[in-house]
Amino acid sequence: MRDPLLSIVIPVKLNSGTLKSTLKTVLNQNYSNIQIIVSDNSDQCIVKDIVSEFDDNRIKHIVPKRTSINFSEDWEFALSGADGDYVTFLGDDDGALPNAYSLGMSYILNNDIDAFTWRKINYNWPDHLLPEFRSAMSGESSPEIQKIDARKALKLLSKFKIGYNTLPCIYNSIVSMKDVKFVINKTRQKKFFSGSIPDVYSGIALSSVIKKYYYASFPLTVNGASAKSSGVIQGKSNLSKKQKEQIVDVLSSKQRYHRDIGGFSTSIASIVMGEYLR
Repeated sequence: MRDPLLSIVIPVKLNSGTLKSTLKTVLNQNYSNIQIIVSDNSDQCIVKDIVSEFDDNRIKHIVPKRTSINFSEDWEFALSGADGDYVTFLGDDDGALPNAYSLGMSYILNNDIDAFTWRKINYNWPDHLLPEFRSAMSGESSPEIQKIDARKALKLLSKFKIGYNTLPCIYNSIVSMKDVKFVINKTRQKKFFSGSIPDVYSGIALSSVIKKYYYASFPLTVNGASAKSSGVIQGKSNLSKKQKEQIVDVLSSKQRYHRDIGGFSTSIASIVMGEYLR
């Protein structure tokens, strides 16, 4: 029997300079049955050229009808191209470590669970916005894997006792597509990413529908931070006009989470609680 199909979704918005390196790490994986979705919301011909250069039928290049879509709409479109039994998201400046997906999938398939998530490790590209942080890697790792009760983890999150990145976020996790579709069918809008910040929202949504998941205290992927990474830009206090244009959908969000939280902000605590309430 063939291994279940794993869809690896890579949304590309404004950053194509690191995409080739990201794709190399995914194509070199030893898991036998993968599909790579390159969702091109970049408005740049170079993305199509990069995909064509690899000439690999495992890569599926898709382009939305319009590029003026917000963060969550971008990820929603990217997800629509996935045909797999399982799915994970990877940034266009990230990388998958060797044997990452075969390890994650083996735990899922051999233990009858729906998700496998891991502690992220971070790499700052040489063009990082902050010179003192360039060309550096940071993070923690220990050789432990634990089974976690998703509902209990969600309750701990609501009390600020754990971070959102320990939940089965679709970014930095492999999750079952049937759980993704279950979330979609339960929402009024029939969407998976119904929040403002898709990775945070996905971890909360999935924790509300799955029972148990595995959490590895070591990385399977490396989260990259380059000059055009939206996460890096959001963390800056003083933004240039060009930088503001890169995350205009986030900055212009008028979403009011709750009377005690107010409107959307770039505070992590505010984002987590806001997505939790949504």
